[in-house]
Amino acid sequence: MLAERRIQGLDGLRWDDDGLAERYLDAYRPLVGDFSGDLERVETALTAGMTKEYFEQRKSQTNKAITDALGPQLAAAYRIHPQGTRPRTRFGLELAPDAIGVMPCRSRHRD
Repeated sequence: MLAERRIQGLDGLRWDDDGLAERYLDAYRPLVGDFSGDLERVETALTAGMTKEYFEQRKSQTNKAITDALGPQLAAAYRIHPQGTRPRTRFGLELAPDAIGVMPCRSRHRD
């Protein structure tokens, strides 16, 4: 989702952006499959919409996974970064748009 926004020249995201929970689910569903317990868990968590806590947790977990996989120096280019100033800070990628490739997603689970 953030990679596609970067390619399109759009700003990063904030937890309180309209429709973010639905867009997150639209991006997550192809990764886990429609009948996944993971999907059901995320749908339940986002029933009332995206919360700041949920957004921050996912951002932190993503950045940690990138750092764990690549090491701190290499990970810096791929991490989710703050954009702008408080209180309206957004979060997105800083990688050059032409350095990003988005492949079609094949679910790792059979539906």
